Amino acid sequence: MQVEHIQKARKSPGDCLTCGNVIEKGEPYKKLQKRFRGTLLWHRDCEVKRSQTATNKTSEYWLIREEAERQVDLAASIADILKALEGAKDAAEELSEAYGESFDNMHEGLQQGSTGEMLENNKDGCESWANELDADEEHLIRIGIRLAAHQLLESWEPEQ
Repeated sequence: MQVEHIQKARKSPGDCLTCGNVIEKGEPYKKLQKRFRGTLLWHRDCEVKRSQTATNKTSEYWLIREEAERQVDLAASIADILKALEGAKDAAEELSEAYGESFDNMHEGLQQGSTGEMLENNKDGCESWANELDADEEHLIRIGIRLAAHQLLESWEPEQ
């Protein structure tokens, strides 16, 4: 699925998913047609976030990561960065449990297939990511505070 860039809206297509404001007639905008979610819309200058275009638990991962990255960027102290990473770690642990529950709720025959394998890999990967996010102040100082936080947040992505 690819985001389509529209040069000029013939009529107001709706609200921007990122900023929430109406896309007015005549404005350029971006759109993405999703099979089960309908059409997603953004102003030309608004960011299309991966959490907005991903599906199911994958979007939860991107929400965790995007929020933690935002908090790291706004952090005024090492303590603020550690708090952002701690929040992401806790959310990652919950997401890992959700992947595990999804796997456990599948019929045994399906667990052996590609979807079951993906859920197991994502559960394990998310668990490892949560462990990576469990950083302390000395670790962050050694490798550069903001860079370290972004690297930890980017250390794993779920399979799609």
